[in-house]
Amino acid sequence: MKKRGQVSSLDIMIAVSIFMIALVMFYYFYGLKVTDVKLKEEAEDVGESLRANAYFDDNELSSEEIEDLVDMNCSELKEFFGTSSDVCMYAVDSEGNIIKLNGTKYAVGCPGLNISGESCG
Repeated sequence: MKKRGQVSSLDIMIAVSIFMIALVMFYYFYGLKVTDVKLKEEAEDVGESLRANAYFDDNELSSEEIEDLVDMNCSELKEFFGTSSDVCMYAVDSEGNIIKLNGTKYAVGCPGLNISGESCG
Protein backbone atom coordinates (compact mmCIF):
# COMPACT_ATOMS: atom_id res chain seq x y z
CA MET A 1 0.00 0.00 0.00
CA LYS A 2 2.75 2.49 0.76
CA LYS A 3 4.30 2.07 -2.70
CA ARG A 4 1.02 3.03 -4.35
CA GLY A 5 0.87 6.29 -2.38
CA GLN A 6 4.41 7.17 -3.40
CA VAL A 7 3.77 6.42 -7.07
CA SER A 8 0.59 8.50 -7.16
CA SER A 9 2.33 11.46 -5.47
CA LEU A 10 5.06 11.24 -8.12
CA ASP A 11 2.35 11.22 -10.81
CA ILE A 12 0.76 14.29 -9.27
CA MET A 13 4.11 16.10 -9.15
CA ILE A 14 4.76 15.30 -12.83
CA ALA A 15 1.24 16.40 -13.80
CA VAL A 16 1.54 19.66 -11.86
CA SER A 17 4.96 20.32 -13.44
CA ILE A 18 3.59 19.77 -16.95
CA PHE A 19 0.62 22.02 -16.17
CA MET A 20 2.88 24.77 -14.85
CA ILE A 21 5.12 24.57 -17.93
CA ALA A 22 2.08 24.77 -20.21
CA LEU A 23 0.75 27.73 -18.23
CA VAL A 24 4.06 29.60 -18.43
CA MET A 25 4.32 28.94 -22.18
CA PHE A 26 0.74 30.15 -22.72
CA TYR A 27 1.37 33.45 -20.93
CA TYR A 28 4.71 33.88 -22.68
CA PHE A 29 3.25 33.47 -26.17
CA TYR A 30 0.13 35.46 -25.28
CA GLY A 31 2.34 38.29 -24.01
CA LEU A 32 4.33 38.27 -27.26
CA LYS A 33 1.15 38.57 -29.32
CA VAL A 34 -0.11 41.49 -27.22
CA THR A 35 3.28 43.22 -27.59
CA ASP A 36 3.22 42.71 -31.38
CA VAL A 37 -0.28 44.17 -31.63
CA LYS A 38 0.72 47.17 -29.48
CA LEU A 39 3.85 47.80 -31.57
CA LYS A 40 1.86 47.56 -34.79
CA GLU A 41 -0.66 50.10 -33.48
CA GLU A 42 2.11 52.45 -32.38
CA ALA A 43 3.81 52.12 -35.78
CA GLU A 44 0.54 53.10 -37.46
CA ASP A 45 0.20 56.07 -35.09
CA VAL A 46 3.76 57.19 -35.87
CA GLY A 47 3.02 56.86 -39.59
CA GLU A 48 -0.05 59.06 -39.19
CA SER A 49 1.90 61.69 -37.27
CA LEU A 50 4.60 61.68 -39.97
CA ARG A 51 2.07 62.22 -42.75
CA ALA A 52 0.66 65.18 -40.82
CA ASN A 53 4.11 66.63 -40.03
CA ALA A 54 5.36 69.59 -42.06
CA TYR A 55 8.89 68.12 -42.13
CA PHE A 56 7.72 65.36 -44.42
CA ASP A 57 5.34 67.25 -46.71
CA ASP A 58 7.70 67.13 -49.68
CA ASN A 59 8.99 63.58 -48.93
CA GLU A 60 12.48 64.98 -48.53
CA LEU A 61 14.51 66.29 -45.62
CA SER A 62 16.67 69.34 -46.07
CA SER A 63 20.03 69.52 -44.32
CA GLU A 64 18.51 71.97 -41.80
CA GLU A 65 15.66 69.56 -41.03
CA ILE A 66 18.14 66.71 -40.58
CA GLU A 67 20.23 68.84 -38.21
CA ASP A 68 17.09 69.70 -36.21
CA LEU A 69 16.27 65.99 -35.85
CA VAL A 70 19.87 65.03 -35.00
CA ASP A 71 19.93 67.69 -32.26
CA MET A 72 16.79 66.29 -30.57
CA ASN A 73 17.12 64.07 -27.50
CA CYS A 74 15.11 60.91 -26.90
CA SER A 75 12.10 62.57 -25.23
CA GLU A 76 11.93 65.27 -27.92
CA LEU A 77 11.99 62.61 -30.65
CA LYS A 78 9.22 60.64 -28.91
CA GLU A 79 7.11 63.79 -28.80
CA PHE A 80 7.98 64.65 -32.41
CA PHE A 81 6.98 61.18 -33.65
CA GLY A 82 3.94 61.03 -31.36
CA THR A 83 4.84 57.85 -29.47
CA SER A 84 5.70 56.74 -25.96
CA SER A 85 8.05 54.01 -27.21
CA ASP A 86 11.76 54.44 -27.81
CA VAL A 87 12.53 55.51 -31.36
CA CYS A 88 15.45 55.28 -33.75
CA MET A 89 15.62 57.15 -37.04
CA TYR A 90 18.00 56.24 -39.84
CA ALA A 91 18.21 56.56 -43.62
CA VAL A 92 19.07 54.02 -46.30
CA ASP A 93 20.18 54.41 -49.88
CA SER A 94 18.56 52.73 -52.88
CA GLU A 95 20.54 49.54 -52.19
CA GLY A 96 19.40 49.35 -48.56
CA ASN A 97 22.70 50.48 -47.02
CA ILE A 98 22.52 52.73 -43.97
CA ILE A 99 23.87 56.18 -44.78
CA LYS A 100 25.08 58.97 -42.52
CA LEU A 101 22.43 61.52 -41.66
CA ASN A 102 24.64 64.52 -41.10
CA GLY A 103 28.10 63.35 -42.06
CA THR A 104 28.85 61.90 -38.63
CA LYS A 105 25.80 59.99 -37.31
CA TYR A 106 24.14 57.01 -38.92
CA ALA A 107 21.12 57.02 -36.61
CA VAL A 108 19.46 59.23 -34.02
CA GLY A 109 17.12 58.21 -31.26
CA CYS A 110 16.95 56.73 -27.82
CA PRO A 111 19.95 55.20 -26.06
CA GLY A 112 20.04 51.42 -26.00
CA LEU A 113 18.71 51.00 -29.54
CA ASN A 114 20.94 50.22 -32.50
CA ILE A 115 20.57 49.55 -36.19
CA SER A 116 23.10 47.16 -37.74
CA GLY A 117 25.51 47.86 -34.89
CA GLU A 118 25.14 51.65 -35.10
CA SER A 119 23.93 53.22 -31.85
CA CYS A 120 20.84 55.41 -32.02
CA GLY A 121 21.43 57.29 -28.81
